[in-house]
Amino acid sequence: MSNNEVHYCNKCVLSDQVPGIHLNEDHLCNICRMDFVKVGKKKFSYMRRASEAFMKHVDLDDTVCHGLFMLSGGKDSIYALVELAQRYKTLNLKTYTLLHPYMSDAALNNINAVSAMHNYIQCFEKFPFDTYKDMFQKEFNNSNHYDFFDAHRLPCHICVCLSNISAYIYAYKMGIKYILVCTDPEQVGTAVTSGKECLDSFVSLTSREMADRLFGRRIIDELVAEDEKNLPCFITPYVSLLDYNRDKMILKIKDLGIYNSNTECLLSPLLYYYSISKYGVYNNINHLANEVRRGHLDRDSVLRFLKQYNELLSNVSIGDIPENTREQFLRVYIELFKVDTNDKELLFQLDNVLNISQVADCYGISDRLLSDETLGSR
Repeated sequence: MSNNEVHYCNKCVLSDQVPGIHLNEDHLCNICRMDFVKVGKKKFSYMRRASEAFMKHVDLDDTVCHGLFMLSGGKDSIYALVELAQRYKTLNLKTYTLLHPYMSDAALNNINAVSAMHNYIQCFEKFPFDTYKDMFQKEFNNSNHYDFFDAHRLPCHICVCLSNISAYIYAYKMGIKYILVCTDPEQVGTAVTSGKECLDSFVSLTSREMADRLFGRRIIDELVAEDEKNLPCFITPYVSLLDYNRDKMILKIKDLGIYNSNTECLLSPLLYYYSISKYGVYNNINHLANEVRRGHLDRDSVLRFLKQYNELLSNVSIGDIPENTREQFLRVYIELFKVDTNDKELLFQLDNVLNISQVADCYGISDRLLSDETLGSR
């Protein structure tokens, strides 16, 4: 990481270390300056049109499969499936889940529980473990520093691309026109709208060889050559079909007995470590910045949290976590989020973030892959 002084936005908590973030002379970031509004409006407009076309498709024919619903087991997909099924009685969906090796048991339990409530056909696919090992070793050993928005979460985006492309190919082969992806509206800027663009991103971030190995050269060539109008399209229900209220969502699906809150990806220890080691950035920084803008969190408190968090995690070696680190992290989290020391979700996330050594061994990741010599300075 660079030793240069870090500058923060005067309105939120994004710094000039965060990929895609640029401060002006008044120290306001491009998010707070609303530079993304034009791009965001264009994407929202497309998503609304696609969602409207989807609903016309539902109304026209209730005998066909209306769409492929990507079911991850997290709160967004669980709630959206329940809500869509209740609102649109004639909706005929297939659910699709790519079984990653680091999917938590809680997420799988959620998938099984919500599926038991509805009579939708389930589709599960998976890749060999070595696929993930090769992908993440390649990225953790990648010396490039990217400046596009959210690049500090790049391993996560590569995995999302893998899921989206897998669903895209399945839908294409089965003649399914719409793929429903339930992303948090906070992440709509990185939401997929085109399968071809998603495939391009995956190839550029990994390699065409990796894509051919996973999906097959013939099908990729076929998709690239096909007219976009004949290919499946992605829609995001939260943009135009459903309201988004996190607390309300979680309360409803917990009351239905189909949601366990501890569904965080079991790879997250390395994802958090990657963000800090390569970019000097808290993995979930964009969420904290949004909470500050909304007045839900105090800016000075978040800045203190980020400073303490970065100091703690930056000094943690993959193979050697000091005994007092967990207690230090716990104090930092509690000070910011004002939760009880016995809060189960907090303790789960805390232990998950610190479980670096075990996950690193599993994927063959070492400190060498994350060293300044390997990654270079920003």
